[in-house]
Amino acid sequence: MATQVTDPTQIEKAVEELLVSRIDAIQASARQKDSRNIFSDIVLTVAILRGRDKPVGPYQFKTEVVINIMLSFSDASGEEARREGINPLVQGIRRKLARQRLNLDITDILPRGWEDVTTEELWEQNKIVYNVEFATSFTWSISEDGETPDLLGVGIEYFLQPGDDIADAEDDLNTV
Repeated sequence: MATQVTDPTQIEKAVEELLVSRIDAIQASARQKDSRNIFSDIVLTVAILRGRDKPVGPYQFKTEVVINIMLSFSDASGEEARREGINPLVQGIRRKLARQRLNLDITDILPRGWEDVTTEELWEQNKIVYNVEFATSFTWSISEDGETPDLLGVGIEYFLQPGDDIADAEDDLNTV
């Protein structure tokens, strides 16, 4: 049975776990297409940076999210090596995630596209960065009586820690 999603972080973690567990196979497949082996330094970051909500019932909402996978690697010998090395890697990640649900109560993860987001500064350091986008959605509910989990309190406790020798809003905040 699929796990109900209450927080987009669950999706991020599941995507990251899948990719980390399969990155060796993805890299091996990409290496077969590029014998120069330019994959000595790969950094993979998963983040949900955008979401949109729409009501689907009086107490239910559907949240559509965009999953961003920032893929960075270096040690390429030139433009051709970068192109021939990154394309198989990007395609391997797209194939691995397409139509996955990751044991979560979400719609199929669908590829949306990819983009080279390498800055001039990174290029000069012989690094390339791609953003690979996917989309999925999940449904969540609020109770009729307005009772909700204290997610605001959880967020405040995570980001603002009283007594940590850093002057911030938590030091002056009174929670109920």
